Amino acid sequence: MSDILIQCQQVSVTLPYGVKREPVLHDISWNILRGEHCALTGVNGSGKSTLLRLLGGELWPDCGSLLWLDEDGSLNSSLLTGRALTSLISPARQLRYQKQAWSIQGIDLVLTGLDGTPLLYTESSSEQIAKARDLARTLDCEELLYRDSSTLSQGQLRILLLARALIADPAVLLLDECLEGLDQGHARRFVEVLEHVAERSTLIFVSHEEGMIPGFIKQHKFLDGGRLFTGSTLAGAKQMEEQHGQIQAQMLQQTWQPRKNGGHQPIFQLEHVNVFIDGEPILHDLSLSVEEGEHWLITGENGSGKSTLLRLLAGDEFCAAGGSIKRWLPKLQASKGGYAQSLEDLRGGISLISAKTLSDYDYPLDVLALVCSGFENSVGIYRSYSDEERAWARSLLRRFFREYSREIFEKLLHRPVSELSTGQLQRVFLARALVCRPNVLLLDEPLAGLDQSSRASYLALLDSLAAGDTAFPRLTMLFVAHKDSDLPSCLNRHAILEQGRLHIA
Repeated sequence: MSDILIQCQQVSVTLPYGVKREPVLHDISWNILRGEHCALTGVNGSGKSTLLRLLGGELWPDCGSLLWLDEDGSLNSSLLTGRALTSLISPARQLRYQKQAWSIQGIDLVLTGLDGTPLLYTESSSEQIAKARDLARTLDCEELLYRDSSTLSQGQLRILLLARALIADPAVLLLDECLEGLDQGHARRFVEVLEHVAERSTLIFVSHEEGMIPGFIKQHKFLDGGRLFTGSTLAGAKQMEEQHGQIQAQMLQQTWQPRKNGGHQPIFQLEHVNVFIDGEPILHDLSLSVEEGEHWLITGENGSGKSTLLRLLAGDEFCAAGGSIKRWLPKLQASKGGYAQSLEDLRGGISLISAKTLSDYDYPLDVLALVCSGFENSVGIYRSYSDEERAWARSLLRRFFREYSREIFEKLLHRPVSELSTGQLQRVFLARALVCRPNVLLLDEPLAGLDQSSRASYLALLDSLAAGDTAFPRLTMLFVAHKDSDLPSCLNRHAILEQGRLHIA
């Protein structure tokens, strides 16, 4: 049998929904050999996710030759062969499940990996069900098999999608930022599982962080402008991160400290709050007071209720009878401050960035229009925006894409958001969240998909806002993250969620 599993020769790719029909990948030549695991790196927008989709048989090449090894030991160009040979885990695939909110039991979701379909269309054998259970037990997620997928947290859904990719024993496993959103325990466990899987599958592992790449992966390639090179970009990215760290230190010569009481109303006042989703208890007897100018870190294992807490604060979830939540926003009542009484009050004063926020935008809307939708914090555009509003949105975006030339930035403004990489989309959504000058910024794993230099810029910007940016009132932030490397330095309070119960650290 051939050692070549996938053969690319001078392949170029244009995305089918691209407005200007410009190639995303250029002249890709790569023989993926059995057992040669490879880490693939590159900055946001360089084409990593597109390349994995190409290797997985989801895209047609514009030109060149793309062949996969079939069951007979021959190389052929059938996309069906490519899909049978590979399994792909990606943020886009996870967003699809979150967007559609399909009601599918966890075990059925895992079993869809056998046929490579999003839903289960065939009856599974007892052997297949036993295999799914064994795999879930190995990944320490057996309890998720009997949950409805629509009730799972981002991290819990990611774990099941990992199991889904493994159940078919693919010859090639395509992993696009597969550890993002996992708590440290599950991330460590999954890497251990990957090491065993690597004995029979070939891994292509996309990551922006050197520390996330398993040690058994020795080969490195990187993408730059849609072109493939041998080696790693991570060393250069680390230098960029250090430079941004120096800039960040200069910006924070004076550290902002929260006001303690002094007669000011708490921004959030929660007392004995319980939250149920589809009849499942998620948050239990939660009490919390958040003062203006405090910046909270919220931590906890996957499924502990972190995302539910942020959605509750934003008004997207409701507390059960017997509990209470009050939201006091400084910008209300002509900036004298007042309690939020309506959805309009909440949308104008509280901005939430989460995986669910990103999943709401999968239709043709250009970048500038997306940012402008943040004035009402709406999904979609419902009015025309003034020249002043559009200029403010442009100026915010420019702050987040300073490395772009003027020409490239102008093109970005008019690109459909569906064409953006995950990292680019994260920065655009931060601009959208800030365009209405909110009093509260809720950030749920906002660095997922960002390359190292973009992470450093993102964190420096958050610290700048916390220090008292002249363009904004003093923000109150609540920040959810699993990794210490993903934290801005402005965080000054810490709460831990454990199985839906809150503890102040």
